[in-house]
Amino acid sequence: MTVPSASGDTEILLVAIALSQGARIVARHYHLSPSDRERLGHALLGLIDLGHVAAYAILPVAYAGAMDDAEADLRQAVGVVAADAVLAAGDRAHPRDLTHPQMLVAAWAFETRLGTRPTAAAKAGPLDIVLQADPADDDETGITLPGLDGLWTLSAWTPL
Repeated sequence: MTVPSASGDTEILLVAIALSQGARIVARHYHLSPSDRERLGHALLGLIDLGHVAAYAILPVAYAGAMDDAEADLRQAVGVVAADAVLAAGDRAHPRDLTHPQMLVAAWAFETRLGTRPTAAAKAGPLDIVLQADPADDDETGITLPGLDGLWTLSAWTPL
């Protein structure tokens, strides 16, 4: 559904964000124009690069807020400095060739392997998330995982 506004037509979208720390998922509806949707997508990719966000989804729905609400929610979720920096940087906020270490709590069984790495796939709301485990370098950075011996570090990503 599109809604006329002063800045052009907007679409009602659900924005779901999996935060890296605390394994929280934040979801809210917004009225976004195509340019707002692109700007928010660039900002969220920038927050992935900074390690604040593990994954996100922007999907059409029936009711929403506006871009100002989306920006305020980003500031509340990750802090004013990080949110304002990636919002101001736009598409320059995220080099696409970086690996993004994350901090999600493992809640899924690591029953498959991608190469030699234990892997778990999950669906968290509208987000498809893949978790991969690597042996930890030391006792301080490693965590235990269900069904795996030893200590592990995790990385999270969304399949393209």
